Amino acid sequence: MNRLLIIFTLHLLLSSFITAEKTCSAQVPLVINEFMASNNSTIQDPQGQYEDWIEIYNFGSEAIDIGGFYLTDNLFNPTKWRILDGIPALTTIPPHGYLLIWADNDTEYSGLHTNFKLDAEGEEIGLFDSDGSTLIDSVVFPDQTTDISFGRYPDANEALSFFAYPSPGQQNIAAYLGQVADTKFSHNRGFYDTSFSVTIATETEGATIYYTLDGSEPYDISGRSLRGMVYTDPIPINETTCLRAIAIKHGWKPTDVDTHTYIFL
Repeated sequence: MNRLLIIFTLHLLLSSFITAEKTCSAQVPLVINEFMASNNSTIQDPQGQYEDWIEIYNFGSEAIDIGGFYLTDNLFNPTKWRILDGIPALTTIPPHGYLLIWADNDTEYSGLHTNFKLDAEGEEIGLFDSDGSTLIDSVVFPDQTTDISFGRYPDANEALSFFAYPSPGQQNIAAYLGQVADTKFSHNRGFYDTSFSVTIATETEGATIYYTLDGSEPYDISGRSLRGMVYTDPIPINETTCLRAIAIKHGWKPTDVDTHTYIFL
């Protein structure tokens, strides 16, 4: 959390610079439209690997070759990675088209592979013009969830959202209406010598909590399948137990799976 606050603070310090540059870059109709900072099973790169990715969208009426532009995960280092130049067939984005770039730090591969990876705990992405200083677009993002993308909805809009169905290289759809608040447990994980009952809660009204007691996943997000029990009453714990829980609300981004292990000696 402290790291994310630092990133937001640095982003605010850059606000005057960004405001000035956006006036110049307004003629370049490009946005960082969607990305995934934790790709486990969504889409493979040309080498057959599941890597982080960034989607650039051209909302203009003419094709744009972004060869020679810069992409970075540090706004204080705008020229961190230079997009390949001289190969327009690889770097030209047609009007209302998309270009996928792999943020995997695998620059030895041919194609569009950046020299950095995205941090799923939250950071920033910046797209700079070929002069290395004119900011075209930037995004500061919070903690990410595996196989759930983040970006603009609708395409090129200022509003940012998580997406239930990632759409790399295509129009953004199915944006979440919100994010379910984290689950809270009444008892911390650790060692115990007497029985007790655990309550689980979330501040999001209308959310349903699912849980398991054997360490298995309570809910399969990617497959949208139920594996656990619905939480309704305090859960009695009288032996070593691995309690896992997740809170779900239709149309909202679910919580991460929280795990509390209670050990009886």
